[in-house]
Amino acid sequence: ISYGATDPELSDRITFPYLFRTVPSDESYYSVMSKLLSHFGWNWVGIITSDDISGEREHQILAKYLSREGVCIEFIFRIDMKSSITLQDKDQEIMRKSSASVIILCGTVTVYLTLTTDVVSSFEEKTLILSPSWGSMESILYYNPYLFNCSLALVPGYHYDLDTPEMRSFLENSHPSNYPEDKLLEDIWMIYLHCLSEDQNKNKLYKYIYYYIYTFHNCTGQERITDLPYFRGKYSPQVHLAVDMMSRALHDMNMELNEKSVRNSQRDIYKHQLRLYLKEVQYRSELGQTFSFDDDREFITKYLIHSNFMASREKVTKYSLGEFSPWAPLDQQLNVTPTSVPWKTMDNTIPRAQCSDSCLPGYRKMPIPGAQSCCYGCVPCAEGEISNKT
Repeated sequence: ISYGATDPELSDRITFPYLFRTVPSDESYYSVMSKLLSHFGWNWVGIITSDDISGEREHQILAKYLSREGVCIEFIFRIDMKSSITLQDKDQEIMRKSSASVIILCGTVTVYLTLTTDVVSSFEEKTLILSPSWGSMESILYYNPYLFNCSLALVPGYHYDLDTPEMRSFLENSHPSNYPEDKLLEDIWMIYLHCLSEDQNKNKLYKYIYYYIYTFHNCTGQERITDLPYFRGKYSPQVHLAVDMMSRALHDMNMELNEKSVRNSQRDIYKHQLRLYLKEVQYRSELGQTFSFDDDREFITKYLIHSNFMASREKVTKYSLGEFSPWAPLDQQLNVTPTSVPWKTMDNTIPRAQCSDSCLPGYRKMPIPGAQSCCYGCVPCAEGEISNKT
């Protein structure tokens, strides 16, 4: 069960018959993003992606869904991971002259650590839309708050809650003193909380290995696993959900096999049968909703849409823009409140991302030779005719 792999190819049941995952694939994300763009009437956008396999794959998926929603791509910039120059001067000039006020960032995150310092002037009035890998990595926002100010992010919203009474009790008791035989827990306390153990030989070894990194000390006993840095990181719910679903499947399988005769419960059938139980496992949320793996063996979840407001380098405030619920009726899946978030415009209104204005009543669209379908002119309707849409 993967908690982070989003490549759509992993949904191939022939190549990966035993793979499950607690995250939706990139196909799901870019489908939702395209619907969001269409909702705001943003049909003229730019794309910046990494010049690698990940960037090209995401671009191809994104282009497919944008086309379905009638969204045109004004430009695509690919950042060379091996080059110290993120965007050529000509590319920066194209971006400055671009009429697209919305730019989508996708691909490998790390390549943009340099990009955020040399093209800020090109983004002065641009609204960025961040892919899940970008949106869930909050630390990248602090690298250049002006660049990411008022950017939009879509991230999975999990119903799997780690803050339940049962979970709190478990975490409070997860301490080396309560589980002295658990060497992994002891190692975690030493490496991340820098606590000395009862094993003197182990203490000497760790002091030697981490001599230039950590200073070990006797801990108070009040330390908890929740004190660990990034304990509640972006992958925490997915990881625990994966373990939970696996344990439930193993339990269900074991209970059923125990009911059968010894003759029919051979050891070698375990690896072949577990996936059948995983497919049937259901998780019930605190609100009573039931969730499970879909036909592609992905754990279906809603998407949360928020705006990153950064008044300074020290703090990012996340304003909720809305959410996308895949299990709702088609006309109710996307629910957004644009007035609830700040926008990167002078008058704090929703940015305009259209190549051409809508034609006025009495006029119709006229294709422009050599231009994309989103770019057109407007001409008067013929005598006796009327335009039935803008």
